[in-house]
Amino acid sequence: MNIGKNLREIRLYKGYKQKDIAQELNISIPSYSRYESQKRTPTIKTIHQLSKFYSLPMQTFFLPYDGPESLSKIGAKFDKTILELKSFDKKLSKKKQTSENPKFFHQTLEYKELLQKRRNITRKLVKIRREIEDYIRQFENR
Repeated sequence: MNIGKNLREIRLYKGYKQKDIAQELNISIPSYSRYESQKRTPTIKTIHQLSKFYSLPMQTFFLPYDGPESLSKIGAKFDKTILELKSFDKKLSKKKQTSENPKFFHQTLEYKELLQKRRNITRKLVKIRREIEDYIRQFENR
């Protein structure tokens, strides 16, 4: 089983330190570290606590490890795309404010081109969200 690798992957994806999880479980940091390094297997009670803490089904922790390409990379891609969208929205707003006639900016060709770029970023987000859903579904279906 790959419980330790999954514990580490999920913890990193969620942005926690081993210390945070150890405190949540009311155990020492070295004890938790042994779970991730697979020197020790957590009890079902511990897995249940982690499941509630992370809001994930318990079977998530028992699935085959997909390697570093899995959840944390998909999450990072999602976060990066969200930032890209926020940045783009700021630029779009600024363009509208600085245009010759802000009231009619939405009717210009430039606006339509910018709107198409925004749609592409949004589509990228939807695609990544589906990747995340597929990844989670794979855990739920096992």
